Amino acid sequence: MHTLFHTLTLLFALAVGVTGIQAHAYVDRQAGESVSAYADTTCPSGSDRAQSMVENFLTNPNLADARQETGTTSLSVDQIQSVSDPDVCQQLNDEFSASIDGYNLAYFKIGDFYFASQILKQSENTNEVVVGLSFIYILDGNLNFIKGYSG
Repeated sequence: MHTLFHTLTLLFALAVGVTGIQAHAYVDRQAGESVSAYADTTCPSGSDRAQSMVENFLTNPNLADARQETGTTSLSVDQIQSVSDPDVCQQLNDEFSASIDGYNLAYFKIGDFYFASQILKQSENTNEVVVGLSFIYILDGNLNFIKGYSG
């Protein structure tokens, strides 16, 4: 499992840093109904993997252009904090509610920015491995979308 995590992290770095694959944070609010698991102001618990994705974004030399493009060049891993403000979590939960079924979400505050990660959920069947892209989104201090990346 540890090897799988490192492989996915490497794929993320390569996809974003080398090929520049970008994900656009567009959530079809018309199609998505309120998801009961996040209908309240619960902040999703961040995982080590989610934090590693954010740390990779902040430190990977291949992502220097992405940091420049999003205005996050001055941020450091020492500033990473899991979001626990119920109002902020409610807004982010509303924004990403269409992704809850297929992804584990985590929210981080770093300086004047918010980062949201979407990591593909694995099957509960240990004989199945789910493969696909995970996403990281950067939002400003007012929760306005800046840019999203996939890997």
